[in-house]
Amino acid sequence: MSKSESIGKLISILHRKSHIYFQKELEPLGMGRGHVKIFSYLAHKPGATQQELTSYFKLDKGTISYLIKKMSEGGYVRREPDPEDRRSYKLFLTEKAEKKEKEIRKIFNGWTELLLENFSKDEQKQAFQIMERMIKNVSFLNEN
Repeated sequence: MSKSESIGKLISILHRKSHIYFQKELEPLGMGRGHVKIFSYLAHKPGATQQELTSYFKLDKGTISYLIKKMSEGGYVRREPDPEDRRSYKLFLTEKAEKKEKEIRKIFNGWTELLLENFSKDEQKQAFQIMERMIKNVSFLNEN
């Protein structure tokens, strides 16, 4: 491997390209990448609070609040007072959001398919294994 080769550079390029892809694909749904992260979290953990989202995504309260507000205005999230803490709200996906889940999953699957296009089944398996090993190699790093 030469000094000019950089896996980090390649990962960075893929990361930027993923932003372009997801922005283009999610725009017709009135959503962005940040919205989809929250969408996915609430799909798996209905009734989560903004504080839980802030902790999970390591984002500031203002950013989460803004994303929730936009999703609420778009009809994707509803807020219900938390019966245990009247200062807090539990968040749920709306029926409109649940209907979009299949489309959003299709967009994410499309990205994976695009990345692995023209790869054999063995190469696809190897790609996942290699990426998982890379992640394991840096798992000691904290996300703080």
